[in-house]
Amino acid sequence: FPQSSGSSSGQEVAALKNAMSSLQKDVTDIKSKLGGLDTSAGEFNVEAAYNFAVFGLSLGAAGVILAIIAMIKRK
Repeated sequence: FPQSSGSSSGQEVAALKNAMSSLQKDVTDIKSKLGGLDTSAGEFNVEAAYNFAVFGLSLGAAGVILAIIAMIKRK
């Protein structure tokens, strides 16, 4: 590893600590906002999200199956 001067590495460590503390603050803000989310108030429809996810997974699985069939027929 290349030699580094003590002053620049100290600045890098301080910048990294500041970035980590800022990131931790952002995560706690997001957690507090999500903790107050009321799913029964109509702001977030869990059933629609679940149906959309199942539909997307089904389309993905069908695409993989069709790709495998196309690769087998090509040989």
